[in-house]
Amino acid sequence: MKTDNDIRYQETVFSRWLSVIPGVLGLAIAGFGAWALASGSVVWASAGWTMLGTGLFATLVAASLTVLRITVTTSSVKVRYGVFFYAAPLGDIERAYIDRASGVSYGGFGVRFATVDNHRRVAYTVLDAPRIVLRLNRPKNREFVFSTRDSQTLMQTLQELGVTTA
Repeated sequence: MKTDNDIRYQETVFSRWLSVIPGVLGLAIAGFGAWALASGSVVWASAGWTMLGTGLFATLVAASLTVLRITVTTSSVKVRYGVFFYAAPLGDIERAYIDRASGVSYGGFGVRFATVDNHRRVAYTVLDAPRIVLRLNRPKNREFVFSTRDSQTLMQTLQELGVTTA
């Protein structure tokens, strides 16, 4: 079992734009749904429940995807993005480097699957933050990319743990 003594690096990256835009839209849809239900009209009842449920769901998704948590232990790199989780044992990492690819190559931000420079990538990204690429010795989804606000410290930590950095 891992203890806090095994943790070498921790970071929480907050993405305000991933929470504000869907959150506001979700609350607006939920509010309109509540208004439709309060109108008492039988015609609006079905639409009201649908909008209320959709709006609350969008708000929960927005709240879930606002925080990206990075933890580097003596044995692995773990990244949690809302309900999504990715772990890479240090022994599986061939090398780590700062991503130079454009954010557009991932098709936006959030949880993405992309091919960049002929390598399949799983990406957990936020807007306006540098990204780290972990090249793994796995045949499928060979590279894992994630955003960080402190790429230099993270790269230094990985290097101290024996990961080849470039």
